[in-house]
Amino acid sequence: MTEGEEKDAFLLILTPAKEVNFYGESKEKIASIAAEYQAENRYVSEDYYKILSYYSLVNNPQNNFTFRKVLYYENIAEARLHELIEGAMQNNQNFCDLESEETKNAIQKCNEIKSILEAEGQTIEQKIESIAHYIAVADQNRLKEDIERKSINQEEVTEIEHQDEEEAELEEIEVRKMGAVELMTIVGSKGLSADHVIIIGFDNVNMSWITKNAFYVAMTRARKSLHILTALKSGGARQAHDFLCNNSNTNPTHHPI
Repeated sequence: MTEGEEKDAFLLILTPAKEVNFYGESKEKIASIAAEYQAENRYVSEDYYKILSYYSLVNNPQNNFTFRKVLYYENIAEARLHELIEGAMQNNQNFCDLESEETKNAIQKCNEIKSILEAEGQTIEQKIESIAHYIAVADQNRLKEDIERKSINQEEVTEIEHQDEEEAELEEIEVRKMGAVELMTIVGSKGLSADHVIIIGFDNVNMSWITKNAFYVAMTRARKSLHILTALKSGGARQAHDFLCNNSNTNPTHHPI
């Protein structure tokens, strides 16, 4: 894995607040909009990856990382999943070796899905309808488009297993993989980068406690574009902060909204 590539976000939204305690349901909407601008090979539906995980597990049931994803898709209660993980670790077992109803059902479902995918004489629509009897499919039309573009086969299984290995390594060394869109504080963005960065709250009130160095570090997180937004008259803000004006190396262009 190329260092600094897989764990980077596509869009960073940086706030001068000391902690992120807003955003609400807007994050999913922003993520869906940003996804449309990402490279095609970086984005297929969650339904596709879900089915690919079930298919992959049949061929490699000892892959505990993939097995754990399948158990997550099975909506196993968090407390019960924790019990299964602890039991496997204490007995030095793989998930597939556990004598539990949950793991047995998961393996059986994986086999059913594999049989559906490899069945001859059926259209993609028919296969998706059959799979939907075993697992939830959020968007059948989108899934059909994904499968038409990227067939679920051994080649794709090999690719997702490689991705799983990378994710497991990141998890092992406690490096968090960035989502497509991340909202975080300006101070917390040190060491990260993204294609596009939006700095919000750039005014004399919200930015008052941010140091000049912290702001310049935030500015340099962007690889392709940087947007700086103010919300004047909000919270008593009257003017944009003077960080940019004090920097002779910048030539900002103002676009009032």
